[in-house]
Amino acid sequence: MSQASPYDGLSADLHEAILSEFHLQQVIPPWPGGPVRGTLTG
Repeated sequence: MSQASPYDGLSADLHEAILSEFHLQQVIPPWPGGPVRGTLTG
């Protein structure tokens, strides 16, 4: 038996919106606060 997808039952639009977003948090080094960077480098 396999586990059901957490996306089962969502509308196609909501499913696409969730999967097209990146949710990243700086961990190493810890984020010092201030403005949020828009890039992964620099």
